[in-house]
Amino acid sequence: MARRAFSLIELVTVVGIVAVLAALAAPRYADSIARYSAEAAARRIASDLDQARELAQSRSTAYSITFARFSYTFGPASALPGSPLIQTVSLAAEPYLAEITAAAFGSGSTVTFNGYGLPDFGGDIVVARGTRSYRVRLSSNTGKPDVSIVN
Repeated sequence: MARRAFSLIELVTVVGIVAVLAALAAPRYADSIARYSAEAAARRIASDLDQARELAQSRSTAYSITFARFSYTFGPASALPGSPLIQTVSLAAEPYLAEITAAAFGSGSTVTFNGYGLPDFGGDIVVARGTRSYRVRLSSNTGKPDVSIVN
């Protein structure tokens, strides 16, 4: 009984088909990673806004969140810079690799929740990675954040 094998032409054809399929799938994969990362960063921001609101309300003390391009800090408004009570979240690192393209609360990029858990201003934060952007909108009436896709 003779053993059958693949010819060189068959192998090259299969490798060529696999290469074409991989070339078609790579951009979609990269886009889905960017979408996932931007959404995860936006949801992290929304979660931290919720946490600051709840801590301000439960402790009856003001909590602030200050946004920069690749990070944000939050903690008690009365805490001194460098205090261990101040937490810094970097969006430039894994798993996000994202940036804050806009953060507007009143006339600045800081929002402060009072002892009742209400923000001094409502506003928007836009988080992006690649061509994907998500908006976190903070309600000035309730202090609750909402995440939505921009593009």
